[in-house]
Amino acid sequence: KTEMWHILRAGPGAKIAAGFREPTTQDAVRDGALSGTIEAMLNWVMVRPGDTIFIPAGTVHAIGAGLALCEIQQHSDITYRLYDYGRQRELHLEKAIEVASLGPCPARAALPVRCPYFHTERFEVRGEANKDPFDRPTGLIVLAGEGLVNGEPFLPGEVYELPAGEELTVRGAGTMLRTYIP
Repeated sequence: KTEMWHILRAGPGAKIAAGFREPTTQDAVRDGALSGTIEAMLNWVMVRPGDTIFIPAGTVHAIGAGLALCEIQQHSDITYRLYDYGRQRELHLEKAIEVASLGPCPARAALPVRCPYFHTERFEVRGEANKDPFDRPTGLIVLAGEGLVNGEPFLPGEVYELPAGEELTVRGAGTMLRTYIP
């Protein structure tokens, strides 16, 4: 599935993997997944708070240690796992290899992120903001700050679902992500 990650917190040396360092083959991916050498095949990218990463469907990816992120993804309940870092979760090796993109992925993105499955943009408020009703259901994800969303208190980490047609009044100071299905 297609997804994006917005990095909220990152410890020293925090990184994500997106795609492979160089083009590879299905056989090499299979061998790497079975032997554990797949980690060295991946394109690991250092990240810091505020970075945005875009992962197209089929991109082999992983989230490294020391990260807190906000993930927005295509509506899908399919996950194919190639490798699990020694955990005991089910792997889907053949299905994953069948659909995997076998090359590099640029990964880094800037907000707004627009694709056929979601649109995500930064939404800043300082004081009071009144928005006309959105024409589709919209999610507001609070990244920083505090205040009120339609009279309800907001703090970082909270998510508000606004039905289509509902007006939006935000008071306070904060940074949010606004996301919706186009």
